Amino acid sequence: MTEPRDEPPRSLEDPKEILLQQLRYYRATLLAKLEGLSDDQLKNSIVPSCWSPLGLLKHLVFVERRWMQWGFEAEEISDPRGDEDPSGTGWLVTLTTVSPS
Repeated sequence: MTEPRDEPPRSLEDPKEILLQQLRYYRATLLAKLEGLSDDQLKNSIVPSCWSPLGLLKHLVFVERRWMQWGFEAEEISDPRGDEDPSGTGWLVTLTTVSPS
């Protein structure tokens, strides 16, 4: 179960606190939407863009990382967009099956 979520109060004035509370809120919102979906629902798209829920999650992780590390901290990261996948699948989530040994 995901944590309860509330939008940050409009009375906040500290930019850092606004950002942190917004991130918590949007992370919890996304997790609440993913909660309870089957593996098939998580990995397959029902929209014309072909984005799956896990593909969207993957994208959001890279966007957040890009802003925090690359954008704000000016740290070098190998793939700031997260879509430079040599297989060409980009945000598509590929399935891997592990067979028992």
